[in-house]
Amino acid sequence: MIVSSSFSQEHCHVPFAAPSFRWWDAILSAQAARGVALVTVEPEHGTDGYQHRLPFTEVETADIWAVNSWLRERQASRMSKQPYWA
Repeated sequence: MIVSSSFSQEHCHVPFAAPSFRWWDAILSAQAARGVALVTVEPEHGTDGYQHRLPFTEVETADIWAVNSWLRERQASRMSKQPYWA
């Protein structure tokens, strides 16, 4: 059993992801300033077992595939709207 498998309520997760998105903005801006035209961004959360689990039951607190898919989609959308390589 997974506690949460839905990321449909995006507004709930944005505050927690915002610092990471700002960090990526800084990285991508710096790379663009150096003339780098291609950057790989890979949303991932470590090796198996990295996902938080509930005490005693070891139930995962979220579906890691859904989390990574949401991050990938969100970051791709954000990057398409930023003037990194304009």
